[in-house]
Amino acid sequence: MKTEGPIVARMSEQISRLDAMEALAEGYREAGLREKAETVLGEFHAQVSSLTDATILKAPFLAAEARSRARLGDRESALEVLSDASRIASSAYLVDRPAVLANVAAAYHVAGDSAKAQSTLAAAISTAEGLVNARPRA
Repeated sequence: MKTEGPIVARMSEQISRLDAMEALAEGYREAGLREKAETVLGEFHAQVSSLTDATILKAPFLAAEARSRARLGDRESALEVLSDASRIASSAYLVDRPAVLANVAAAYHVAGDSAKAQSTLAAAISTAEGLVNARPRA
């Protein structure tokens, strides 16, 4: 019995590849290999940017990239990436939006922009509070 089609399999493979690249960049950063970390982050950014904005993981992947860039000391690039992540997160499916916004808020915190972290987290909480459970569960 076939459980996933070719599109789902390709997407799953791409997500796995991006997860691995994110971990590799962080590993290089932790090892003090800045140039290698930046190279991987550049490739990571190119692949994430090729995803449509409707892809639910695009904003979280961009937030992860921004955290890595901030930890490398490149706050300017981190904030630039977060600008895109924030825009994408704000248009995520309503049910997913609070979690995606909270992820972006955490990245703003790591990048040292506490005002944007607070306002983005407030938007996440406000969105979550506005969700209505259409079918109560027993």
